Amino acid sequence: MGVKAIASYLNERGITRRGRRFSTGGVHDLLTSSTYCGRHKFNRFDSRNGRPRPPSH
Repeated sequence: MGVKAIASYLNERGITRRGRRFSTGGVHDLLTSSTYCGRHKFNRFDSRNGRPRPPSH
């Protein structure tokens, strides 16, 4: 299923993103986002001193 087909599928079912219909660009952004793909790095810096934290496994 391509990006255009996914956008059409969501729009036909009334699924919205913040009250707006899906566009092909919006679907592409979601599918390639590091956060939604599970590659987002969270809590990388110590909030007290701003130093990088060691990478977790």
